[in-house]
Amino acid sequence: MFYPITWYIMNQNIVSSEKSYIQTQKKEEQLASLLLLSSFPKLNQDYMGKDTESNN
Repeated sequence: MFYPITWYIMNQNIVSSEKSYIQTQKKEEQLASLLLLSSFPKLNQDYMGKDTESNN
């Protein structure tokens, strides 16, 4: 469940520049949210509804 975090810990030297770090951080957050939300289908629907509204 925590693959993105462990990947980052194991590959900190690869992700050296700030720009890369920010991009990796965003991907980690997205993956973490997807993993978390996939455990809660009803919350997932509510979150996706709010997410699309805030983006548009």
